[in-house]
Amino acid sequence: MFPLPSDEDIASTIEELARKLDDVDEDEIREELQRYLDHGVPLHQAKRDLEQTLPQQSSEAGGSTEPSPTEDKQIGEIGIDDENVNVRAKVLSVTEREVTARGEEKTIWSGELGDETGVVDYTSWRNLDIEPGQVLEIEDAYVTEWRDAPQINVGDHAQVTEIADDIEVPADARTPSTSDADVGDLEAGMSAVSVTGRVLSKDSREVTVRGDPQTLWEGEIADESGRIPYTAWEDFDFAEGDILTIDNAYVRSFRGLPQLNFGDNA
Repeated sequence: MFPLPSDEDIASTIEELARKLDDVDEDEIREELQRYLDHGVPLHQAKRDLEQTLPQQSSEAGGSTEPSPTEDKQIGEIGIDDENVNVRAKVLSVTEREVTARGEEKTIWSGELGDETGVVDYTSWRNLDIEPGQVLEIEDAYVTEWRDAPQINVGDHAQVTEIADDIEVPADARTPSTSDADVGDLEAGMSAVSVTGRVLSKDSREVTVRGDPQTLWEGEIADESGRIPYTAWEDFDFAEGDILTIDNAYVRSFRGLPQLNFGDNA
């Protein structure tokens, strides 16, 4: 979902992390950040994760900085603004595939996890040797947004344990419930919203997503309460002037302002 960061953005992030984490050596910050980027983790998420994990490593080595606590969550409670989470869920699917991250081929494992409250996509950057039907306890995973929804990421710091419990995943768990919202009421962090408005503008541009080229569509949409910029990650074949009802969209912050996002889950 995110283009590869520029060298200037990476350097700026390293400088910012070095200022915040004065007990951590800058070379260690650079090395850890590069490892995240090599695995295809978006720069903003890598920065957010390192702000927690590097102080923890420093504390284990004798420092005093405490990381933010990891939250226990059910699948249906996880939102795109969550950071590190612990979950207990059933593996619904596993797919191994090759991706290109910063010019190198990487193997990742992805699929769906579910519990009584919902279903979520996951990506693991290491082979967990898991199969559909297993129930896992995953500690210290981190959350990113992917295709209109939260995604659980299992990184090097996560702990994964198979447990004997069984979890029944409802047949309708994959169908998200949405809430109606006026454009003027949209705020960053909202998810599963339903919005009706008129398309004021529409332009396309090319970006690189996890090493692959992708076209997205951007513009503004408005109703009587206000207007908001949008990004569509799929071609829904609408035009300027059309009135749309968009179900299962989400809102993220872009340059300090809310931005409506929707893709193939909308």
